Amino acid sequence: MLFRSTQVLAAYPTLLEVIATQANTHTEVTLETEPARYLDVQISPLYDPRQRLVGRLIVWRDITRLKRIQTQLEQLATIDMLTQVYNRRYFLELAEREFLRSVRYRHPLALVLIDLDYFKQINDRFGHPAGDKVLFECAQICRASIRESDIFARFGGEEFAVLMPETDAGDALMAAERIRSALATTLINLDGTQLTITASLGIAIIDNDDTTVAYLVNRADKALYRAKEAGRNQVVSWPAGLSTAYQF
Repeated sequence: MLFRSTQVLAAYPTLLEVIATQANTHTEVTLETEPARYLDVQISPLYDPRQRLVGRLIVWRDITRLKRIQTQLEQLATIDMLTQVYNRRYFLELAEREFLRSVRYRHPLALVLIDLDYFKQINDRFGHPAGDKVLFECAQICRASIRESDIFARFGGEEFAVLMPETDAGDALMAAERIRSALATTLINLDGTQLTITASLGIAIIDNDDTTVAYLVNRADKALYRAKEAGRNQVVSWPAGLSTAYQF
C-alpha cells in the first residue's frame, strides 16, 4: 500500500514524508505546487481483533479555498485596502509592543505623523478616484523612504504614521526630512497632469513621561499641528515635551 502511495504521490514529497513517518496524526500539509495547495491530513492506525497493527487509514481534505479565505480575512484585519500598507488598528497594536520594549530596555523610539497638504483640493479638482490614486502613490513614496524595520501605516484619511524603533531625535528628524523631500520632489501623474504633493510632519520621541502609546501619539499630533500652523511642507519635532520647528 505504501509503495502505491509513493507512486501516486511522487509529486508531493511533503505529503509522502508525513504518510511515511506518522502513524497517528492530524496535521496540515502544504503541497509544493504553484500556486500552493493545502491539505488537512488525518492518519489513523488500523488494528486487527488481536490489536496488531495491520495498516493505516489516511484521509485528506483539500482546504486550499479555506486557507485563501483566512489569508484574505487576515489582510482585511491588518492592511488598508486602498494603500496596501498597515491600517491604524494594526499599527497601534504593533506600536504597543514596540513601546513596551523600548520602555523596558530604555531604548529610543520615535513616532512620525505625516499629513498630506491641501489634499481636499485634489479631490475637489480631480475627483475621489484621483484622490485615491494620490494616497496610494504617496504611501509607496513614504514606504520607499524608510527602513524595513520601521512600521508604516495609513493612520486615517490623508494621514500616515511611521514608528521608528531604535531612533533618537536627530535620526528621526533626518528620516522625517527624507520623507518630506521625497514627497515634494516626486511627480504624480493624474490623467496627464503632473502633480507634486507636499506634507506636514510631526515628530515625538519617547520620554520618561510617556506612559502610553496614546500619549506619544498625542505629542506627535501636536507637533504636526504646529507644522501646519507654521506654513506646511515642513517638519516639526516635539521631543520631551519641547517644540522646535525645522523649516526647509
